[in-house]
Amino acid sequence: MFSLKAGYLNICIHNLHILLILSGLLMLSILPLVSAGCPTPEIPNDVYSFTQIKSSYATGAVFDIVCVPGYGTDTVVQLKCDSSGEWHGHWPDCSKSENKAKWWMLLLGMVGVVVLIPCILPRLYFTFIDSSSPRKDFLINKRRKSANKRSDRIRMQSFSSQPAKMPTTTQSHNPESIYPKPLPSIRRQRDHAISNDGQVAE
Repeated sequence: MFSLKAGYLNICIHNLHILLILSGLLMLSILPLVSAGCPTPEIPNDVYSFTQIKSSYATGAVFDIVCVPGYGTDTVVQLKCDSSGEWHGHWPDCSKSENKAKWWMLLLGMVGVVVLIPCILPRLYFTFIDSSSPRKDFLINKRRKSANKRSDRIRMQSFSSQPAKMPTTTQSHNPESIYPKPLPSIRRQRDHAISNDGQVAE
């Protein structure tokens, strides 16, 4: 029968012990690398991160990102770190579109269409299409009469609002021109009448 010597057995046990120690050291050296997980992802300028920036992330960690306002949608996207040390998830499309019309341009266009079309279409119709219609002449005469009445009303209001002007006459500083002349005395008239009667009697 095969028998092991004591010295040979001791050597085998010693080698096994060394092998176990080396295996443990190797596992301890590999463990930090495995537990490190994923490195910090490269974040573009048009992406904002909700997660705190670190040098590394553990396996299963979630990294929340969103597009900067004005670039793409406002939906929050999550990236997840897997056991292989990579981030899994779809990066958002944060490209800014220069061809999109602004809201105020659309608003001005709608207001212009609503306001200008009712004003332009009737004029074009009466100018080019319905040029010989009696209704057109009636409307034109009616508009002219209303315009004339309006102008006459404005003229009368302006005339009535002006103060009445007194006629200005140049008066001399002579008091005689201001006061009436005195009447001739009655005695002089009587003497003059008597003298006239005497002349007639002769």
